[in-house]
Formats: sequence, structure tokens, C-alpha cells
Amino acid sequence: MPVLPGAHEALAAVRRHGGRTVVVTGKFAPNAQRHLDHPALDVDHLEGWVWGVGKADALRREGASVYVGDHVHDVEGALAAGVISVSVLTGGSTRDELLAAGTHVVLDSLADFPARLDEHVLDLRLAALEERLRELGSLLVAFSGGADSALLLAAAVRTLGADHVVAGTGYSDSLPAVERDPARDFAESLGVEVLTPRTHEMDREGYRENTGQRCYFCKAELIETLGPARGRARHRPRRHRHQRRRRGRRLPPRHPRGLRAGGGDPAPRRRPHQGRRP
Repeated sequence: MPVLPGAHEALAAVRRHGGRTVVVTGKFAPNAQRHLDHPALDVDHLEGWVWGVGKADALRREGASVYVGDHVHDVEGALAAGVISVSVLTGGSTRDELLAAGTHVVLDSLADFPARLDEHVLDLRLAALEERLRELGSLLVAFSGGADSALLLAAAVRTLGADHVVAGTGYSDSLPAVERDPARDFAESLGVEVLTPRTHEMDREGYRENTGQRCYFCKAELIETLGPARGRARHRPRRHRHQRRRRGRRLPPRHPRGLRAGGGDPAPRRRPHQGRRP
């Protein structure tokens, strides 16, 4: 029997994100193992001879957070375990039946799973970032203008508001002048105050040696320079609403897609797992 299209890719997607793969099936376990061995489907754990809500114990015991199946009884097991139910239209249950059973997501094929898992993991990471930002309450972002610091700056503004965020960009010969204005424009478009102190990383021997540790010495210089300004984000005076709108653009709300459908429960914040009936 040929393997379902996308099966190998689905397993690889879970491993790419550091997850484990668990198969929970109603089949007799030795027979299920043969079904896995023949197409060389490599999984971390196989649990056989369980049905419906009985699958919940195995899913909980293995720490699963996502369960992929193709039958309404797979949905029952996922919901009983409190994990995300992903249903694929490769079995005997129709889309309407799966949705009526309460599945969170319906996919036409396993080939669609890797992209949805990527979105799901991104949603989890963004949620974790927003939670950490709320704990901090205010933030001074060492802002280079690159993708990483731009993402952090935008997330901080979305979560805390521009009045609680300050961007700091070190100006030195290491930062080309042509890159300074775009970085400042981006930060100011978010309504964020931008500090541009002069840094002197070239005075540090470790930086001048230009080894693999160069970035450490650059960041150390920036942190020490920005240190005296770390309280600026906490003590900035609040601007009137019309001032904030004039200076900065409003961030669009984030609409998580991932492995959640409208009305679905929030995804448990654990490593992604995948189970599938062979």
C-alpha cells in the first residue's frame, strides 16, 4: 500500500520544529508497526489498540499538543486529551462530520500540514514573546534596523504601546550612513522615540580583531552606552491620541491562522507533536 502523499513531509515538519512524532491507533500494534516500517515512516512512539476517547490517555502521557487524524473518533480523542485536533480528508469521515465533531482544522491533504504547522509554531512563539513583553512593562530596544530588532520593536509597540517603548541605535563608523535614515523612519513610523548615541566599538581590541566574537564586543559597547537611558521607556510622558496618530501608524491586529480555526481553543504552549492512524 503506498504511503499517503505528504506523510513523510508531515513527519519531517514536526522534527524540524523540535517535536516528537507519536502514532495512536486502533490497530493491533504489531500490525500497525508493519504499516509504518514498509514505507519507512520513522516515529518516536506507537500506541495501538485504543479507540475514540481512549486515545486521550496516550496523547496526554506522551505530551502531545496536536493530533492528526481522519475520523470523528480521532477528533473525540484529541478533544478529550485537550489538544488541537487536525483532521485530514483521507478517511471515511466527511468535512461536515469532522467539523460537527468539533475538530479545529480540516485539511484536504497531509501535504497541507507542514505550512499550517509552521504558522502554528509562529503563533506560539509570538504569544510567548507578547507575554514576556507584558511582564517587562516597558522596553528599550537595541535597534539596528535589521529584521530581528525590527520584529521585536514592532511586537513591543503592539503589546505595550509606543509610550512604553524606546529604540536605541548606536551611531558609529560601523553603521553606514545610508542605513541610518531607513531605520529611524521605521521606528518613528511606529511612534517610537529613537535614541542615537555615539558608540566606540572600534576602541575595543576584541572588536578590532574581527573574530567570531566580534558581535559580542559590538553588543557590549551598545549596552553600556544605552544603559543610562534604560529608564526612558518607563518615564516617557504620554502624548495625546491625535499626536500618536500623526507621528506613527497604527499596527494591524495579528490574526493567528496556524492550527486554529474560528472558535477553536487556544493552542497549548508545548512542543508540537503529531499523531496519525496508520
